[in-house]
Amino acid sequence: QGLARINLTPNAGVGLRSYEVGGACDVRKHMFGEYERTLLASTEVTGHDFIPFYLKCVAELRRAMSQPDLPQGILHGDPFLDNVLIDAETGELGGFVDFEDACVGPLLFDIACCTSACCFRQRDNALDIRRLRALLQGYAESRPLLKKEASRFIDFMKLTLLCNCSWRFKQFNIDH
Repeated sequence: QGLARINLTPNAGVGLRSYEVGGACDVRKHMFGEYERTLLASTEVTGHDFIPFYLKCVAELRRAMSQPDLPQGILHGDPFLDNVLIDAETGELGGFVDFEDACVGPLLFDIACCTSACCFRQRDNALDIRRLRALLQGYAESRPLLKKEASRFIDFMKLTLLCNCSWRFKQFNIDH
């Protein structure tokens, strides 16, 4: 419910940037070709298998983010486990931290990103359906997904996974 409450916060007069300017796991860098240019210009990764994979997937990312009919609002922008506070005694959500990626964008981004970040088992990288169900049910108690959001949920999961894997690829293969 905590993430849904962030997403439902009225954004009129808040002055948050659009995802097209920044935030939301740097999705704008993918939308407008900055990551693509960096990858293609880097001699460190020339010929790496990730490059054609990225070029194929980034087109899907751009299509997903540019859907004008999806509900827009305030995004945390980086709802990973390391940005979640959990009450040690109850196991309940205590809150979120690290709002540097906060912005206004498609609300589906946050729940898809949180799913990608929190619902895969560490031991085998498989999607944990029990976690996914709990996350979506908790979210829906405050903000049920619309049919058009549910139909694009997997696309947005792919989008958030691409944002994060390409960030890591760049960090470990180009920047360091």
